[in-house]
Amino acid sequence: PSPKKKKPPFRWSEELSYLLIEGYKTIPKDWLTLASVLGNGVTNEMCRSRINLLKQHGKVNEVNPWDVLDLKKLQLLYNAFGEDWDTLSQQMNNKYSSFQCQLKIRSSNRVHHRLKEQNKKK
Repeated sequence: PSPKKKKPPFRWSEELSYLLIEGYKTIPKDWLTLASVLGNGVTNEMCRSRINLLKQHGKVNEVNPWDVLDLKKLQLLYNAFGEDWDTLSQQMNNKYSSFQCQLKIRSSNRVHHRLKEQNKKK
């Protein structure tokens, strides 16, 4: 039997790190959603560790929470345009990137789904 090749250690690209930071600012600590949207074999633990390392090096600014009106507008736009993230970003006057719009919708949908499931159990 041939020896198994060891998988090379994961390396964060500059682009993936940028997306992680942008995502973290959009949905802080929603590691599961961040990991699933980032893909590339990234896990929720990898996201958390990377953010903590980047914070130590001063590469992550404080989180800017979305205001309620922006959230409502994004949800209405999502209902109208679906997953056309670029259009959603443009309709939000490019205040948020298409990636941030996607993360915010996916995160809020996860929360909404969890609440629905909890209410079914009651």
